Amino acid sequence: LGKILREQRRNLPIQNEFEQQSQVIQNETAIASLAQFKVEDKLERLADVDATLKDMMRRQVDPALPADQRMMIQAELRVLLNNQKELLNKLSVAYTSYLHTLGDLDFARQQMITQAGKFATYLDERLLWVPSSEPINLNYIADLYHSAQWLLSPFNWMALIKDTVKLAWNYLFLTFVAVLFFVGLQFARNWAKLQLQAISGKVERISTDSFYYTLRALAYNLIIVLPLPLLFEYLGWFLSMDIGVDDFSQALGKGLQGAALPLFFLQFFYRLFAADGIARKHFQWQKTIVGLLRTQVAWIRFIVVPGVFIISSTGASKFSAHSDSIGRLALIIDMIAMTVFVGRVLKPSSGLLRGYIDKNADGWIAKLRYVWYSAAIAIPLVIIGFAVAGYYLSALELQQKLVVTLRLIFSVIIIHALVFRWLTLVNRQLAISNARQKRKTAAIAEKPLAGSEDPILPVDEQQIDIPKINAQTIKLLNVFIGFTVVIGFWMIWKNILPAFSFLDRVVLWHHLVNIDNQESYQPITLINLLLAGLYIFIAVVSMRNFSGVMELLVFRRLPIEAGGRYAVNQLAKYVLFSIGFISVANELGGSWSQVQWLVAALSVG
Repeated sequence: LGKILREQRRNLPIQNEFEQQSQVIQNETAIASLAQFKVEDKLERLADVDATLKDMMRRQVDPALPADQRMMIQAELRVLLNNQKELLNKLSVAYTSYLHTLGDLDFARQQMITQAGKFATYLDERLLWVPSSEPINLNYIADLYHSAQWLLSPFNWMALIKDTVKLAWNYLFLTFVAVLFFVGLQFARNWAKLQLQAISGKVERISTDSFYYTLRALAYNLIIVLPLPLLFEYLGWFLSMDIGVDDFSQALGKGLQGAALPLFFLQFFYRLFAADGIARKHFQWQKTIVGLLRTQVAWIRFIVVPGVFIISSTGASKFSAHSDSIGRLALIIDMIAMTVFVGRVLKPSSGLLRGYIDKNADGWIAKLRYVWYSAAIAIPLVIIGFAVAGYYLSALELQQKLVVTLRLIFSVIIIHALVFRWLTLVNRQLAISNARQKRKTAAIAEKPLAGSEDPILPVDEQQIDIPKINAQTIKLLNVFIGFTVVIGFWMIWKNILPAFSFLDRVVLWHHLVNIDNQESYQPITLINLLLAGLYIFIAVVSMRNFSGVMELLVFRRLPIEAGGRYAVNQLAKYVLFSIGFISVANELGGSWSQVQWLVAALSVG
């Protein structure tokens, strides 16, 4: 039942398809309405056949013709005009019926969209608790034995080699291009290693250090890491694109494609946490933290990548028994490895947060360290429990979302470190600028002692308040990082856990909207209210700390006086307030026509 329901969920029409259909119906309705208008216009001209006939006889028939010929022509024209009028009436009725049919189709489509959305929501909230296979028992051992035979069979691997050679021969040009590409990528890899060595020496010296080198180092690491994941992706696509190959070959092709992305991320982080890598040289992370992360990534990649390969291969096979047996075992092993990884990385006494806990022993993170540590370890164990109890597809979906969540966390950490790296270098430049300004001020102050009679005004307003700017920038960065993490978590998990989706069913009020020239009432839910509050918080924080960001991004590069900086900052605050107000109004059911007066008032101000 679980597999059937999940297949129905995948086959539900998506919103993009409905939007395309709606656009086609609207275009067809416009064309039919225009054609009907032309028909009605012709019928209006044919309302009086006698008058039309007289006009045609006067304009188009030669008056010099004999009377009997004119009578014959007039009779034939009358018949033709009557026939044309009759046909136009039928065509008008057909267009009217067609337009009604289009309207009924659009209405039925809207009803189907509503029902499909409700059904999708219903399935998303309950599929997690629907079993998809038998719980692990004695029969599981026999199934595991047969699936292992399928995976390790020499005949299947010989068929894989034959299929690979046959596809390479049949698509000789693609094979040749791929070989050239990977050879070129290998040369680029060696070149990137040399560039990283050159950059490492420049970063160590303050006089040559630059944020540009950090971006280059990230790009070079990507070039070094890319060849093997790209090879996996290409071979997987190569094996799975032809329906004439063996099922085993197609399944392993999908497995290679599934393992390519985890391999890329793990290899990238393994290089990132090297002793002379970006985390240590550029981000200035502690040596113990970098060593811990590199050690853990080093061993877990040899478990996770093969596990994902087996899970994807068995899932793509036509025989679902392989997925329920050896695929489930691979998932359990991956989650055991994930439990060990999380346990070592987050261990309060020796993990990443050890220094923070020691410095903030009275903080809530330190006091609740055993609570969040136990919860972090319990997540992969819960997924293992789902798989053992027979909820394999549910466990697989939870595992995929857990992996996406970890990728989001690591990506946010890298972005945070990049911004801090840039901020450190900018602060260094601002400190040098302040020192030069002080020397200039001191030199100007000495001139009156040499006999000058004009008083020298102090230039303290030209000094840049580095601590204030730094604090404002860090606060703004933390707000946006937190916002990104919260929205990311919600987008990843909202379709799985009902706790994240019930908020969207708490309707507070309704507001009138116009969609496709049709007025309808749309609900304002608790989600909209929470988002509005979040927009207010972001707008307030942005307005209070935007001046520091402008100082770092713009003012330090341009010779702008204090008055000009104040004017620009005030205008920026007006713009931020307008954006925040429009966003809040949009979430709470307001429209542009209702809030444009305030925006206009701000622009006048």
